[in-house]
Amino acid sequence: MDLTARVIRLRPEEAKNGSGRTIALEGELWDLIQRRYSARLLPTKLDRIKMATLVFHHNGGKQVIRMDIAWKAACRAAGCSAISTTSAARLRNMIRAGVPQAVAMAISGHKTSSMFQRYNITSEDDLRQAAQRVQLYVDGLPTEAKR
Repeated sequence: MDLTARVIRLRPEEAKNGSGRTIALEGELWDLIQRRYSARLLPTKLDRIKMATLVFHHNGGKQVIRMDIAWKAACRAAGCSAISTTSAARLRNMIRAGVPQAVAMAISGHKTSSMFQRYNITSEDDLRQAAQRVQLYVDGLPTEAKR
């Protein structure tokens, strides 16, 4: 993690697909990382402070093994419903936000378009919004161009 550059660099040996990538820290994500980085300072029994090596940890600096369980517990503690952390949800959000596919693939670590498309699931709402956009476009055309 490079807090000065506000990025996380995932080394290839740590990545699921063997390719390293960089994650830019902006907005709420940057705020979260700053809070978690500060939470690395842990009190000890002798009124001293130790520094946890992990940014995301529990029980005095221990590694989080099951992120899904930790995520649900954190959502319960915050009094909110769990927001999906699945690859499909993250990809859908990026695409719907207008992030180009190549950039979304670089962020998610998908190497091929076919694998990316496997997770970029089209919903009925997507189909409905597409039909509405086409209708708005057609409604804005001159009368002779609509034929």
